[in-house]
Amino acid sequence: MRRWAPAAGWSIEPDADGLALTHSGRRMTVRMPPEVGREIVAAVGGLSSARELTSRGGEELAKLDARGVLGVEVVHEQHVLARHEPGARRVRHSPPSPYVRPVRALPSAHMRFGPDGPELAGGNSADRVVLTSTWAVEFAARLIARADVEVDSAPESELLDLLSRAGLLVTGRNQHSEEWEFHDSLFHGATRLDTSFGLYGAKIGTTHWEIDNPVRRPMTAERIALGHDDRSQEGMTLQEAISARSSLRDHGGPPIGSAEISAVLDASLRIRRLERTVASERAWRSMPTGGALSGLSAVVIAASAHDLERGAYEYDAVSHELAPASGPAPAIDRWLGLAHRLTGIPHTSIQAMVLFVLDYARPARSYDSIVYATALKEVGAALQAMALVSADRGLSFCPMGGGFATTAGLGEGIRTGAVIGEAVLGRPKGTERAGE
Repeated sequence: MRRWAPAAGWSIEPDADGLALTHSGRRMTVRMPPEVGREIVAAVGGLSSARELTSRGGEELAKLDARGVLGVEVVHEQHVLARHEPGARRVRHSPPSPYVRPVRALPSAHMRFGPDGPELAGGNSADRVVLTSTWAVEFAARLIARADVEVDSAPESELLDLLSRAGLLVTGRNQHSEEWEFHDSLFHGATRLDTSFGLYGAKIGTTHWEIDNPVRRPMTAERIALGHDDRSQEGMTLQEAISARSSLRDHGGPPIGSAEISAVLDASLRIRRLERTVASERAWRSMPTGGALSGLSAVVIAASAHDLERGAYEYDAVSHELAPASGPAPAIDRWLGLAHRLTGIPHTSIQAMVLFVLDYARPARSYDSIVYATALKEVGAALQAMALVSADRGLSFCPMGGGFATTAGLGEGIRTGAVIGEAVLGRPKGTERAGE
């Protein structure tokens, strides 16, 4: 069943003049007959049903709802499954149109961990639905992944009504479906759930941004400085590197180190110039990107690098540094296992991997339906730049197409993000490190 409840931060109690509302320490009075005020308090407190309200009580309750004073809870067997929390409301707020079938969440709706736990948010308003039960999380997860949702129970129907009330469901038959490009639609459904490691969570949120999101940088303070590749007086010409470029799957030589990893990142993702204004941040990288708004970042997995401890490192493209993760990293072995299956390189021989991670929100403000398509082009440009540097240095470089996955499980300090490209990097048998 559904029941009314005060929205977060609000308290409601009867008053001699009608109804007293308190929010953030401020008390206000809504004038109405005292008996109507008592009716509303009983309905909101769960002591009576909203159906028992008089017509005047129903009108006053609707006014409170329109002002964002009230939320709604879905209750099953005395357990609260989910709760609608309204955002800031205008006085003339009008409820959304009814949702249509097949039931789908708006493209901007995404799961995240809010102040009260898992929640679904990101619709056309600031409303959110707090998912207070595992069942509600799993139901919402299927919904935002555009999976088929069978509605065959009262709690499911009531939760959909709650999501509709929050403005999180599609209300037009073809709205936000056929107008999407294929790749964006596929990416939208495949990366908002951490399906590769069995955890639920949000990776992207295409909400309406007031200003450009800044370039994503590592959260941890510890850094390993990388040098800049300067081979202007030695090595191959560009034409020679283009001719020698190939996909090598041999990591039998001496382990690479931070110098080789630095070289491929320097030639691809490093930010050469950063310009910030009040409303925008443009980042010019070593390769062309859409509007200088690329959302690409990288995580390096050092498996057997000679001067880096085994683990995951988030790349800071602004400072050209690596930020090491800490703590257990169970996903490293899974990633190396994936690389072995895709390349044939023995699991124990793989020296390093580069994972391309997409911060979907950064370019989403300017590039609506082509974010993923644009990001794939940028990954291709980065891979080719890395391949040229690898050919020049005599390294083994192999791009991979591992499908949709995330950075979950790579250690503390590595944010969970959608991986949209991978490559392995090492030194082939029969070659030596520079200077040896």
